[in-house]
Amino acid sequence: MARNRNSNQLASHGAQAALDQMKYEIAQEFG
Repeated sequence: MARNRNSNQLASHGAQAALDQMKYEIAQEFG
């Protein structure tokens, strides 16, 4: 169970990083 929680944490962290990158790219497009 702890291992599953750890992998979920890593996955959500990667998703958060991807969302942040997407936000920056969209912000640059609309300037």
